[in-house]
Amino acid sequence: MGKWKWLAVSAAALAIALLCVAIPRENDRIAASLEERLLRVPLPPETERIDSKSIAGRLPGSGNGNGMQYVGLLLVVSDLSGEELQAYYREQLGNGAFVTVARQESQRLDDYGDWWFDVWTSDRPCYRIELLEESISGCEESLWEALLNLDLRGH
Repeated sequence: MGKWKWLAVSAAALAIALLCVAIPRENDRIAASLEERLLRVPLPPETERIDSKSIAGRLPGSGNGNGMQYVGLLLVVSDLSGEELQAYYREQLGNGAFVTVARQESQRLDDYGDWWFDVWTSDRPCYRIELLEESISGCEESLWEALLNLDLRGH
């Protein structure tokens, strides 16, 4: 095999490895950093953490278009209302954070496709706290962000 042909095959193999391994792992790391950010926030009074999770991909119900979405999730039981929990986490995480709180009725994360919390309790009101970030294809601010949007889970 000639030098140039070997170089072309090596470049193609590297590109495939980048698309299939490195980019999805980096996207998973970004989602995990959102989960970690939520976990670093001290729990409000009368609240107990049950489980946490991170998800990277194009989330169901997020409309048309391409791009990666990242979410960190906490499952908590609390005597506080959903509005009180949302106000607390928004204050703790700052104004730039996109935080939502919703009542969680089952272990399954219906809003996120076929994802489940690993741990579940139903003896007290459960809430799902979400920290969301997205990278819309075509609106990237860097070459690296554009590469991250090549993850097939974002399409």
